[in-house]
Amino acid sequence: MIRRHSIRSRSIVVVGALALGAVACGDDAPSRADTVAAMTDVEVPAEWSAFAEQAQALDVAADQLCAVGSGAVADVSTAVASSREAWTYLNPWWFGPVMDRRSRFIVDSDVETAEIDALLDNGEPIDTTALRDLYGADQRGLGAIDAVLGEALDERTCEFVVANAELVRAEADALAAEWVDYGPTLGADDAAANEAIELMVNESLFALAALRDETDAGVVEATLRGIEWAMVGDGTDSAAGIAPLLDDDVAGQLAEQLAAAIADPSDGNLMAVEMTITTNVVSALGLAVQFSDADGDG
Repeated sequence: MIRRHSIRSRSIVVVGALALGAVACGDDAPSRADTVAAMTDVEVPAEWSAFAEQAQALDVAADQLCAVGSGAVADVSTAVASSREAWTYLNPWWFGPVMDRRSRFIVDSDVETAEIDALLDNGEPIDTTALRDLYGADQRGLGAIDAVLGEALDERTCEFVVANAELVRAEADALAAEWVDYGPTLGADDAAANEAIELMVNESLFALAALRDETDAGVVEATLRGIEWAMVGDGTDSAAGIAPLLDDDVAGQLAEQLAAAIADPSDGNLMAVEMTITTNVVSALGLAVQFSDADGDG
């Protein structure tokens, strides 16, 4: 079994000390709506478009694999890695369209090599509709492409790779399109922004928990950089994450801990980030947070 994530939330809720409508930094702080809108009106949808571009590159590489054969395997493998990193960078934003579409079970779920082998052996046509509607999450997506790249490249395997690349590309395109409309709703008012912040923080914590078992260094870094961007910004655009809503000391501490975790994603550094979020950030913003500890399913 090839592992990608292990995420299922427990029904344990921690409620912050402040009411959800409170502002952490006093009357001079920006509103929650303005803070969220600075990210989700344009910046987050643009990142979903960037993911779609990576998925398109994967689709092109898969077509080349069938045209030129095993010489293109390295290109497909690289395109899978780039798509996966663009996907995991967006981990804090795996709600809304991602939840509605069950995208995580289409793009990059855990896969079972035995189930993939059974699919390849059954002789039935393989296309995006069949992968989405007839087969399980453990037989499709980026992990499924990875699982067969080391095998003999026959016509059936090539068909499987192309169908999965098309599936991921179609899902990425749909998410990018839906986030153009969905993103601006998150900062429409403080009530919507409160919900968005809570969802983003929960997804970030789920992602941090999953990193303890992640062996792909590229995924680890992309996930942490995505959390950094959502929480404190990365200094490269107008969005500063939710840092404007936090006390300067808390925001500074979290930024330092995230930088340390990116440089060295040890359990201790990951735990430091998680503890600051679950205590200081949660209490400052009055959030309800669910912890995760078991496998997700699809």
